[in-house]
Amino acid sequence: HSIGGGSTPLCISENVLGAALVNPDSPSAGAFLSMVAIIAPKNAWDKEITLALHAVHINRLSETMTVEDVIVEVAISQNSNDQEIDEPTMAMGTAPQALCLSCQDFIVVILRNIGHILIYKFINRKLDLVHETKLEKFIVDASIKAQPGIDGIEAIMLTCEPEDIKDGRIVTIYVS
Repeated sequence: HSIGGGSTPLCISENVLGAALVNPDSPSAGAFLSMVAIIAPKNAWDKEITLALHAVHINRLSETMTVEDVIVEVAISQNSNDQEIDEPTMAMGTAPQALCLSCQDFIVVILRNIGHILIYKFINRKLDLVHETKLEKFIVDASIKAQPGIDGIEAIMLTCEPEDIKDGRIVTIYVS
């Protein structure tokens, strides 16, 4: 069934940990490059996680969409020493396991239960890791926005301390 006269819903993955639609800045005015960033396990037998960026092809005549081959993919390293933090009361569940946010050419990956934040910049069809932080706090929610006048973003996160799952804290990160 199409939605509101648009395309039929498309399953992007059977095992998504987090995902975001991506529309990087384009040099040509009015250009729209549809992409989807998908955080998912690399395979079923180990704990490796990847961030993969796929082009999305939209055929308006047939009202269909397809996720095309991977444009770029990076492995997200996880340490066996990373302490999992108990889910706080305000998290309202453990899903999604990862938050994926995009703004301009930046893609932010947040592994919620270990407080791991990775910020990538999509440049020349590559994902460059430009910032990485381990907060050691459960990340309940997050949002990002462009920093006015510069090529950068501001991320704001709602977190809680590992020792007190009812404790709410706000943290910001600036990347340029």
